Amino acid sequence: MIDNDMIFNKIAEALLIDYTSVYYVNAVTNEYQWYSADSEFHSLNIQQHGDDFFKNLIDDADKVIYEEDKHIFMEDMQKEKLLAQMKKGTMQSIVYRLMIDGKPVYHTLRLIRGTSENDDYFILGVLNIDEEWRMKKERETFDQIAESLAEHYDTLYYIDIETNNYFEYSSTDIYKSLNIPNTGNDFFAESSKNIKKIVHPDDKEKVLKMYHKKDMLRHLRNKKMFSASYRLIISDRIVHIRCSQIWARDKKHIIVCLENIDAEVATRKAEVTRLDGRIDTETRERKAADIQLQRNIDRE
Repeated sequence: MIDNDMIFNKIAEALLIDYTSVYYVNAVTNEYQWYSADSEFHSLNIQQHGDDFFKNLIDDADKVIYEEDKHIFMEDMQKEKLLAQMKKGTMQSIVYRLMIDGKPVYHTLRLIRGTSENDDYFILGVLNIDEEWRMKKERETFDQIAESLAEHYDTLYYIDIETNNYFEYSSTDIYKSLNIPNTGNDFFAESSKNIKKIVHPDDKEKVLKMYHKKDMLRHLRNKKMFSASYRLIISDRIVHIRCSQIWARDKKHIIVCLENIDAEVATRKAEVTRLDGRIDTETRERKAADIQLQRNIDRE
């Protein structure tokens, strides 16, 4: 079909700028050519060309596709079904996991060019989307956690302790004026920068240690949660915050929960003032009783 034809090689070279690998398939004869510049793909020993794309694709899938995803190729990549979807324009990108170095890595198979009345070939592109897909899945997990905890906390951070990537969810507008990013690649570096801007000067040293990765992991080494309070300065006003650091169930993420405790602090201060007042009253009454007792003794 192709015999290393220069034109098709040029097409493949151009497409490999965006794709990890490319399949060029004759929809009439089923002959195909596979192109890839990725060394990891070549290590999988995928058949690079052949007389029957659909049969060989299933054979390759059985060898290199993650077990739970093999059904995708066994069911959705049948010739009649695939060509019918192409002609209708309904073919969707297929997401699956390839086993590379013993680990499942997310990829997507996309239709680059479909068949038409005048053409008898189509082109499929394969793209590594592992980081993007895992971030999407983590975000979905984080959103579920955030919805459950939103009633108790004002702001949540979901941190990957391997990559330091993080997501933030806030149920209040109190932090929006600070322009702190709600997602990023390094929670600990971002936190250190923000602490220097918004934490009360007397609390900065303590808080910097709290948000240092090594110290955070040390605090959580033998327990599920670590909690401490500190003060922020927002719009020239002191805001009291309780920070709770919690292990996620997978032990690969830490959830940092921030809670405004201004009302709690005010109540505590009022209670202390009330107790101090009561102690002062009791002291005065005791002194008065002692004086009266002494006067009675003096009369006797």
